[in-house]
Amino acid sequence: MIGQTGFGLADTALVVFSDGRYIGAVLDRNGLRPARYYATTDGMVYMSSEVGVVDLPQIVGVKTKGRLKPGRLLIVDTQAGDLLNDEQLKLEIASRYPIYDWVKEGVSLVA
Repeated sequence: MIGQTGFGLADTALVVFSDGRYIGAVLDRNGLRPARYYATTDGMVYMSSEVGVVDLPQIVGVKTKGRLKPGRLLIVDTQAGDLLNDEQLKLEIASRYPIYDWVKEGVSLVA
């Protein structure tokens, strides 16, 4: 892993990824560069380092806007048309497994 000025993963401020259905972005834990997003009423999501990089037409309504915080995720589900923030994602994943019950019962996840 290259660091500081070698333009490696350690220098990356924002990582954007996709698997064909989901498009996601995660900001580095330091948050030295901003990552702002707009979700519009016509179903588009725009993300950029600064406000005003994309000139949104006046006819397009902004449904939600925000700033990706350091170490946080933002996911777009292109099939469902949903915009999922970090808190929603963590609640969704945590609700899939009865971790509290496992801890109470002393279940070991290590084989």
